[in-house]
This record gives sequence, C-alpha cells and structure tokens, in this order.
Amino acid sequence: MEVIDCYLIPRLAGYFGKSAEDNLMINKDGQGFNSGFSYLKNYSNEHDIPLLVYLHAEVQEIKEGKFDKGGQEIIAFCKQNQIPLISGLESGESNEMYIDQIHFNSAGQNLLARALLPHLKEYTRTCR
Repeated sequence: MEVIDCYLIPRLAGYFGKSAEDNLMINKDGQGFNSGFSYLKNYSNEHDIPLLVYLHAEVQEIKEGKFDKGGQEIIAFCKQNQIPLISGLESGESNEMYIDQIHFNSAGQNLLARALLPHLKEYTRTCR
C-alpha cells in the first residue's frame, strides 16, 4: 500500500500535470510544516470526525529522549489546534520495538494498539 500511495500514484498523477499530493494538500518535500495536518484537521471538523494523533518516535529520538524538529512541530500544531496527541515517548516505546529506524515490529504494534484502544473505545461510545 505504501508503494502505491507514496510512489506510484504521485508519479502517475505527475504525468497528468498535477501531483496527487496537491489534491490532498500534503507537503512532503521537507520544506516547512506539512500542510496535510491542516487538511486533516479541517476535514475532520467539517465532517464531525474526532481527530487523534499518535506521534511515534524514531529510534534516534528514543535515544535522545525527545522528538526532533518535525515532531516538535506536530506537537505544537496539536496544542494550538486542541487536537489530542499521544506521545510514543510517553507511551513506553523502546528500541526493541522497531524493525528499522521508524517501523514498528509486533511489540511496537502491540504498544500502539494498547495506547489507542481506550481512545477508540471512548470515541465509539460518543458516536452512538
């Protein structure tokens, strides 16, 4: 799915003159804060969909005990926009939970599920 989403669709869309990322308001070029966060916030507000961000750390961030500049920007955006955020660093992520520098193994996926489950249960209760 990642290959299709991140590589195939943007390349095909580029042949037709417009980037698929432009349609989603996503900025992945590393220049400035990713505008996709504002798009998701606005979309969730317009459609009355609860928005929750889980910010997981990269291995280097675990070693340093803090999020990098991009992570700090996400935290600031969530605070500024009153978006609930779960910090992976505070959830107990450790180096043993990764298959590489950024992707969780099964132990990391388990931690993620345990961190999200209470929030998902609460959201489903309020949606009835």
